[in-house]
Amino acid sequence: MLLLLGVLALAFGVATLDTFPIGAAVDDAMYVILGKSIAFGHGYRSLNVPGAPPNTHFPPGYPAVLALIWRMAPDFPGNVVWFKSLNVACFVISAIGMARFAASLRIGRRWSLAMGVLAAISVPVLVLVALMLSEPLFLALIVFLLPALEQFVNAPAGEPPSAARAVMLGVGIGLCTLVRSHGIVLIPSMMLVLGVKRRWRDAGLVAGAAVLCLLPWQLYSARHAGMVPAPLLGGYDSYTAWWIRGFREMGVAMVPRTLGRTVPEAAGMFAALFSPVRGVFAHAITIAALVVLAIAGYVSSWRRIPVTLLFLVAY
Repeated sequence: MLLLLGVLALAFGVATLDTFPIGAAVDDAMYVILGKSIAFGHGYRSLNVPGAPPNTHFPPGYPAVLALIWRMAPDFPGNVVWFKSLNVACFVISAIGMARFAASLRIGRRWSLAMGVLAAISVPVLVLVALMLSEPLFLALIVFLLPALEQFVNAPAGEPPSAARAVMLGVGIGLCTLVRSHGIVLIPSMMLVLGVKRRWRDAGLVAGAAVLCLLPWQLYSARHAGMVPAPLLGGYDSYTAWWIRGFREMGVAMVPRTLGRTVPEAAGMFAALFSPVRGVFAHAITIAALVVLAIAGYVSSWRRIPVTLLFLVAY
């Protein structure tokens, strides 16, 4: 059944394949350029900016994978289809991983496969698959990492996991974060759950391994921060530097101002995706229903997947 699920996801993923130019989403062009920079020995640099300054905005995980494709297929734009094929492969893996994750919750074979099918035909994910963005690779990694994290924190008291396993999971968190910065919220999620269980050694090992994995990238970002012209800082400089500049200029007011922009945008996105009809009233009903369902899901699933739920909230 997992094989058939993979075939279904492959069919939908292949349907998104095209050779259209890269750059419609801006970030997709930056990822491809960074991959080229790595592949041809220029370092991790924004080759499209005068002076080719080091890039500290995007973590290097996804561009490093694209660099492998650049090396094998250096003819641009003929290699665009190969870049996009990587996303299709990630899409297939994530659909299978979603079904396996659901199966680990013991919700029944049919429900598990249904979750996989929904993942295999998910229009929002297919939109991302059609673009050269890091989300498909991140999703393919996270749907296999999260079940391993849940198994680790829910281990019986008489059978504590080994220290090596804790370190491996910490490295997995670090690798996910190097693909997409949001992955860093897995560290406090794990530490909180393990702390409640008073498993201090395991919390320290997981967090320590993740931090060590991320340390080279953080040192690189700190060393090369602010090396692009001021108008480009928002798109090319690090997220941390962006927050620091914001607090210096606006103080604590930066937080509500940021939320004032992002919360309506996020709510509008969910409303547009899930509302059967359009209109302010219909969207409000949809958002309210999603909130109620989310709360009910969190309450019923907390004991089984606490790390996943904390990760989703923090993400």
